[in-house]
Amino acid sequence: MSSSQNIDAYFKSLDNSFLEFSSLQAMYEILENSSTDLRFKMNFWSKFISTSLAYGKDKVVDSIILFVLGRSDCHSTATLITVLKALASQKRFQEFESLYVLIRSRLSPTDTAAYAADMSAALCLTPFYKEAKKFLYMSFERKAPVGSFTHFLSAAATFGPLDEALSFIYELQPMGLRPTHDFYLAFLKRLQGDEGKQKMISLLEAVNTCQCVIPNSTAVLIKDWFEQYGWRGTMGVTLSGILCNSCLKHLKKVHFDTVTCSQLAERFYDYVLQGRNSDELLLTTTPNELDSFHAFLKITSCPFDCVVDLPNYLHTVSNRKLSTLSVEEQTNLLSDGLGPTYRFDPSVYFLFLRNAVLVNSLRRKRSACISLYKTCTHFSDICQVQVVHRIQNDPSKI
Repeated sequence: MSSSQNIDAYFKSLDNSFLEFSSLQAMYEILENSSTDLRFKMNFWSKFISTSLAYGKDKVVDSIILFVLGRSDCHSTATLITVLKALASQKRFQEFESLYVLIRSRLSPTDTAAYAADMSAALCLTPFYKEAKKFLYMSFERKAPVGSFTHFLSAAATFGPLDEALSFIYELQPMGLRPTHDFYLAFLKRLQGDEGKQKMISLLEAVNTCQCVIPNSTAVLIKDWFEQYGWRGTMGVTLSGILCNSCLKHLKKVHFDTVTCSQLAERFYDYVLQGRNSDELLLTTTPNELDSFHAFLKITSCPFDCVVDLPNYLHTVSNRKLSTLSVEEQTNLLSDGLGPTYRFDPSVYFLFLRNAVLVNSLRRKRSACISLYKTCTHFSDICQVQVVHRIQNDPSKI
């Protein structure tokens, strides 16, 4: 267990049994050795707890929590915050409150700003979620990204009065925060009888007033709730500009005329695909990829509007490994990216899969390539799809 490369494997291999204090103390002493990598040392306990939680090793987690809390002065703020989240997930709210007070007493103003999102995430798993508002407003005033604070609304719908949860939708709307699917899920679970119907009306009014975007999964959830009462209706859709992933502000729609589009396409090809010098080529495509693209241009008679580096795009919009995403999930992510453009100019799309990524994936896991191909072909019913590759020129071989 000398490096971060095998730390995950070590944690996963542990039995779900209570770890003796002496064993944890021995680990602590090894970490304190001057020869131990500093980054490894800083992340060890947090990684130990989060991995054990992810794999349902509750007894391991309990033993680490007991060890850390017994010597809280010897552990970093990051480790204590990880313990705080673990206590919240286990609903050990009394211990959570005591540790929260201790952590706050240790935070300098700079530390408070740095750990604002993490502290808020922990608080929003508990009835103390209102404390998270302090961190939210502080981050907003400092012009820091607030996208990670959307869990505050979900916490309000889970632990607080529903009227108050609705008021927060209006209050946080100027910051660009909108309810997530978890908010609607928690809100609808608490609706009962005639009072629940009135709360639903108030919720839809808030959603309409604040122009909240409702994804497909949430729309189905609301539809199912209405069907419990035999209600029928038509859900309207208002197209709006896309959001910035960081600050959640609405971005203005950009409209290009045909000439401008052609100029952009030419510049894209010159700078991104071909590259004008060796430095630019290092940042663009490989020679084999460019050969595949040239071959495609020679045989196609249809125009195309965009080039999508699908593997990198999916990695950008999701923190999960590509091989773990189902075809449906990949399709939804790609649809979210192409959707706004497709509404403005519904012509042909060209999906360009980077060959180097595909070949590397093929060597590691063939199913990853198959999944990518299925994702592209899934779009054949809404737009023309052309997959470029260099594996025997046969998509079925991917």
